[in-house]
Amino acid sequence: MKTPPGVIALGRAFRVSRPFWVFSFALYIGAFVIGRMTAQEAMPHLFTLQRRSPAIAILSPSKVTLIRQTTEERWRFSRQIYFHNVTVTGFNCFLGLLLFPVHCLAAASLAYICGVTLYLDESSVFLARILPHGILEIPAMLLTTAASVQAGYRLYCAPWKGKLLAFKEGMQNLSIVWVVLALWLLPAALLEGFGRVWISNIGGGFR
Repeated sequence: MKTPPGVIALGRAFRVSRPFWVFSFALYIGAFVIGRMTAQEAMPHLFTLQRRSPAIAILSPSKVTLIRQTTEERWRFSRQIYFHNVTVTGFNCFLGLLLFPVHCLAAASLAYICGVTLYLDESSVFLARILPHGILEIPAMLLTTAASVQAGYRLYCAPWKGKLLAFKEGMQNLSIVWVVLALWLLPAALLEGFGRVWISNIGGGFR
């Protein structure tokens, strides 16, 4: 029985070589550990950045808080999280294809900030930040980095005459990965909206 072309394309898209999986794991875990170990020395500089960028607003003492929310509010939060995650995943996929060192730097920065956050939080607070939705989101992050860096590295190593073909193959494979991850991230967004506790800054406000 002949294998359908769609199945062949799907298998090709998710055929990530072991070195790139190892690299993805090492990048995130290494940056996370470094963030945890150097947090105390880095805090003055990070707090300076925090005033300029709300993206790292997690860097503040926090606590776990149970609050009442309506179903509509949880649906709205889940939709916002879902579209944000899908957009960021797509951007990172194609950033990795075109500029994979920049993608690696962005991924390492995220893991580093998470390591610093573990220094600031109690373990229970840190776990509340990433569970239960992180069970689905973390593998998606690892796959995005592994697949996009592989595609970007192959494009970089291809001879000039073969770069267009390598680019087309990378775009096709990463487009399939993105679509599959968009479906994968849907239950993650629902878990984050309906299944997580909320983290509140000691100074006020929720996230």
